[in-house]
Amino acid sequence: MTKVYLGLGGNLGDSTQIFADALCYFETEKWFVVRRVSSLWRSPAWGFEGPDFLNAVAQIESTTGPQDLLKALLEYELRCGRQRGPTMGSRPIDLDLLTWGEEIISEPGLSLPHPATPRRRFVLEPLNELEPNLTLPGLGRISDHLAAARRADGQVWLQAPFSR
Repeated sequence: MTKVYLGLGGNLGDSTQIFADALCYFETEKWFVVRRVSSLWRSPAWGFEGPDFLNAVAQIESTTGPQDLLKALLEYELRCGRQRGPTMGSRPIDLDLLTWGEEIISEPGLSLPHPATPRRRFVLEPLNELEPNLTLPGLGRISDHLAAARRADGQVWLQAPFSR
């Protein structure tokens, strides 16, 4: 099994319950085993007008390959009402593969570690909570990226511990 970090986000509906349901579904279907989940972090919509987002990161161990898991995550988002378009927008759930072990992956439709992670404080804060010494292969230490993100954007805050 491979140690993976999975980003969860959403700003439509009961995000806490939607996240819990998603993690339960993927464990039940044997896609992965959840090891730890960060607290919930609230942040304003990023790049568009909309309700605040809740975000979290789960440390999981995957029982499949990255492309297969990505496909399952995208299918689950659609089942939950996620509509993909050319621009970002409100959504009930967003599931992002953030890392895949220590691997650097560049394949059609999949780049790992997730290339936007270093600029997304709403991902860095929960990642730092789970693994403060984490180094993103090819991208550097999250603590360095987080320090820069905190200086640039003070609009992410801890919401509450996550429980499922």
